[in-house]
Amino acid sequence: MIRVLVLFNRHRKQRALEGVVNEVKVEVAAIKQRGEIGEQERLTEQRQQKAKLLADAQIAENKQAQLTALSDMELKVAKAGYEQKHKIADIESKAAAELRQQELQMQVCSLEKQTAAVLLFMFCLLCQKGGETAYFARSGTTTCDRLVNGHCQGSKRCETSRR
Repeated sequence: MIRVLVLFNRHRKQRALEGVVNEVKVEVAAIKQRGEIGEQERLTEQRQQKAKLLADAQIAENKQAQLTALSDMELKVAKAGYEQKHKIADIESKAAAELRQQELQMQVCSLEKQTAAVLLFMFCLLCQKGGETAYFARSGTTTCDRLVNGHCQGSKRCETSRR
């Protein structure tokens, strides 16, 4: 009987030891599983964070590209406006110069006419004193008539001022 008891105790110890070994194996497998799952979760989280950072960087680059394009467009619009104003100023200055030239030409013609009238008056006074009027009476015109009627005929600058 002692032998049976020893065998029985040995068997009980062995069963208890096998139970403990199985429990340890189960715990080790559970720990390994949690470790593998944790590792996968960590890798997934890293990939998600990396993707988010890349997306944020792309958004920032797109915003910068938009700002650059907007700035370029504003610069082109400003340049076009400046060029247009410059062309208008050139045209206006040329028109003002032409107008001033016409005004000066009209003044010159007016002064020439006044000078001719004064000379004509003086010539007529001389003609009347010297009897020259009778000489030109045969031809049907007097020097005075020719000076008055013929003044500025054929002169380009006076013709342009009459327009």
